[in-house]
Amino acid sequence: METRSFDRGAPGYLPNHVDLFLARAARALAGRDGETMTRWDVLRQRFPLGPRGYATSEVDAFLVRLAAQFPDPDPAAQEEILRRLQQPADGP
Repeated sequence: METRSFDRGAPGYLPNHVDLFLARAARALAGRDGETMTRWDVLRQRFPLGPRGYATSEVDAFLVRLAAQFPDPDPAAQEEILRRLQQPADGP
């Protein structure tokens, strides 16, 4: 995974949260520490906002490129994802 730095913006994604996720993604790509991740895990990742955080548009664009490096979820996982997406937001 390429090393990446992001501009700061207000509001922006809290850097610590982004950095921790990217470190986890790097471990998953390298197959280290038993980390596994799919394309869906990367694309659905959300980060809290704060003052002087990472520019959201830059992080979001990077995540799209990063997601392409991961496999799609297996068919059973894809069915579960679709099932969850069809549930009401306040559902179980």
